[in-house]
Order: sequence, then structure tokens, then C-alpha cells
Amino acid sequence: MPIDMGTVTVASAGTARQLSAGMSASASVRARSRVLWIEIHPRSDNTGAKSYFGRSNVSSTYGREILKGIGEKFTFGTERVSLTELFNTFYVDSDTTGDEIDFVVAYE
Repeated sequence: MPIDMGTVTVASAGTARQLSAGMSASASVRARSRVLWIEIHPRSDNTGAKSYFGRSNVSSTYGREILKGIGEKFTFGTERVSLTELFNTFYVDSDTTGDEIDFVVAYE
């Protein structure tokens, strides 16, 4: 099971940022890979209190709210049963421009 990690900086609060934008160039080839799980960790030193996880329409009113300094894991499949969730379909947003969100992703 390949695993990648990275950090996404929210360039503009209220504008969704693709998680795969935080990957290194060598890892970005897997952006279209199927995901087993993703852990999202808004940094504890972020200015904004909340970040949001979801699809391209994620915002403070649509998506999963995650408090800074607290990570959350989202599971989409197992090693035996995979779903067709592609990594490049996941986005984050934050209350404050410049907030950083770390992530770890495991692929099928």
C-alpha cells in the first residue's frame, strides 16, 4: 500500500484547494490513484480555528469541518475492498488565508 504525505496552503480563504496540489512532483503521478484512506491535519498554529474537507465545492458551509490541531481520518476502502474514490477529487478550505493543512494518503 503506497503512502504519500504533503501540506496544502490555503491561498485564499473561501476558495477550495485541491489536496494533490500539496504533493511533490514525483508523488503527483499518483493523484489519480484510488484512495484507501486520507488523514487531514490542520496545523495547530493556523490563524483560523477551522478547516474543511470535501469535494471541489467544499466551503465553511459544505464539507467536513475539522478543528485546527486535531486530525481526522477518512476511510474509503480496505486492502480487500476498494471504492473508486480518486485522490485528485478531494479538496480543503480554511477560515483564514495562509492556513496550512497536512495530509497523509494511502492508495490501493
